[in-house]
Amino acid sequence: MKKILLALLVAGTFGLANAQEMPAPSPAATNIQRVGLTDVEITYSRPSLKGRTIFGELVPFGEVWRTGANASTKIKFSSEVTIGDTKVKAGTYSFYAIPTATTWTLILNSNLSLWGSDGYSEDEDVVRLDVKPMELGFKMESMTINVQNLTDKGAVIALAWENVVVAMPFSVEPEDQIAKNMEKALNDAYRANRNAAEYYADKGEFEKAMMHIDLALEMNSTSWYTQFIKAEILAKSGDMKKAIKQGEMAIEMGDASYEKSGRPFTYKAGLEETMAEWKAKK
Repeated sequence: MKKILLALLVAGTFGLANAQEMPAPSPAATNIQRVGLTDVEITYSRPSLKGRTIFGELVPFGEVWRTGANASTKIKFSSEVTIGDTKVKAGTYSFYAIPTATTWTLILNSNLSLWGSDGYSEDEDVVRLDVKPMELGFKMESMTINVQNLTDKGAVIALAWENVVVAMPFSVEPEDQIAKNMEKALNDAYRANRNAAEYYADKGEFEKAMMHIDLALEMNSTSWYTQFIKAEILAKSGDMKKAIKQGEMAIEMGDASYEKSGRPFTYKAGLEETMAEWKAKK
């Protein structure tokens, strides 16, 4: 019995020890910042000085460094940014550096699967930027990477540790994003009005249907498809004369559009068949 109790006690103690949570030596961190209309997310692990000399010793000069601890640091851009003379597409990149006493090379790399810098390849670099390190007026115990010096058109990604800080400037184009957002909103409204027009026409509410199809055409009058939907609404409402005229215009627009693109107007036969039915009811 004593042996059984002793075994249970040891097993219970071992289980408690395994379950005990300990502080991570290089805790994980995430920094999220909006710059203009671009979201920048930095995910990394934060090593500490612990009385050590970092740059030139723990982090050797002239060698690729993972800018942190554990897995490679990741930087995610929600939209395109410009770093130096390079356009960097929206996406996630690993962040490396090659420090020296006078110049650092800051690197965004497309390989996201590496643990640290093992397996790093320059061939997978997206951008490299040479910058000069600046001296801090104090010692930074825990390495920090964040976004600083924000404006509507850009910022810098700053890495600080020990008594050194380096910065990677990047720029964004909020005007382009605003234009794209407006275009998307208008396109969504255009499709919503076209869908509403078809819905009300199917219910026999032709006044509402015409209101929505006309709104859709105000937003995009060059769509032969939308023009033909208006013809279908007119036909459903019993106005065959206007429906035929509207349908003929839509087919002419489709002809011109497909001819310009060098593709056959494959929908034309079906549209003309529908038009023939309308003409028979005229």
